[in-house]
Amino acid sequence: MTKFNLAYSTKSLMARQVSRFLPQTSFIGVLGDVGKTTTVLACQKVLSEKFETLVGTSSDLTTTLLKIRPKTKKVVVELNPETVEMAEHFLKLIRPQILIVVNLDYFDQSDPLTQQNIVEPKLKIINSLNNSAGLILNWEDPLIQQFGNNSKAQVFYFGKTASKCHIWADKIRFDNYQTVFELNYGVERVEIKTPLLGFHQVSCLLAAATLGSYLDIPLTSIKKGLEKMTVLNHHMEALQGFNGSVVIDDTYNVSVSAFEAALETLSGLAAKRRILVMTEMKGVKGLSEKYYRHIAQKIYNNKLDMVITGPGEASIIAEELTNLGFGKERILDNMSNPQIVNYLLKVVNKGDLILFKGSKVLKIDEVIKRVIIKND
Repeated sequence: MTKFNLAYSTKSLMARQVSRFLPQTSFIGVLGDVGKTTTVLACQKVLSEKFETLVGTSSDLTTTLLKIRPKTKKVVVELNPETVEMAEHFLKLIRPQILIVVNLDYFDQSDPLTQQNIVEPKLKIINSLNNSAGLILNWEDPLIQQFGNNSKAQVFYFGKTASKCHIWADKIRFDNYQTVFELNYGVERVEIKTPLLGFHQVSCLLAAATLGSYLDIPLTSIKKGLEKMTVLNHHMEALQGFNGSVVIDDTYNVSVSAFEAALETLSGLAAKRRILVMTEMKGVKGLSEKYYRHIAQKIYNNKLDMVITGPGEASIIAEELTNLGFGKERILDNMSNPQIVNYLLKVVNKGDLILFKGSKVLKIDEVIKRVIIKND
């Protein structure tokens, strides 16, 4: 055994021993492909109204467990099992008695990769729950709905469908680049104002609210916790743009579902013109031409005013938009980063809204820095 493996095994063993100091009901796992980080942080804000709470990620689960102290009452862990084997490894360290599933990223449920890479690893953890555990699911995702069908756990749904959800949101609107909505639980309701921008971010807050209600935290305390949330860098981050424009930086996640959610939000915001700047989505596993054509269809349906694409596979979007009848004069294709900067600095005006989606490895962040106004 190498020195590295020996050190890792020793650390894992220590972490497993530490985790036994807390009852399994102290551990909460958050599953999903989009919104896990936001959900974990929202859960922390809500739980901290009543419990000493620790948060961590599956990528460094052993380190998180070694941070547990006697005063720790709840541990919220972002789980990201890419394989069934990884899920089994997590379960050797902890067996959460509450699981939350937020948003999945899939294009075609019939695709074998959807089952193998997205569903099976999560089901391995979900199926570990016993009848005293809690399973909190996003009703608005048909695939996630199915996770509750045969579960031994007590199942709770959140979403926008009042008749099906234990906690639901309605009257969702945007106000000065903040999201405002009513949070409903039974006959109780409170208004939530959050700087987290987007319909899809509401689902993360609803998940945390459902966890809070499951653990008997009053709705007023849940509201207090949720409204302590702050915007995460590159997560639908609204920035002051050049010449009175507004830039929305959503470059953290390049998945298809994250793109669709960002586009839905863009369409719901008041603007003189809506402009999309997009590079190819490097880093997305299994991405194929049909994904880019699907994205182009979404862009076309949302009637954006202008689309700017970078080089490489992003050109598929421009090609498909042209095929769909999107005016060629509204498409700038195969643009380098300097060309994008120069063009935007020439044409953007007050009231323009610019959404940036793209891969960090293509340095889209450098473009954003050039077209925003920095507040010192």
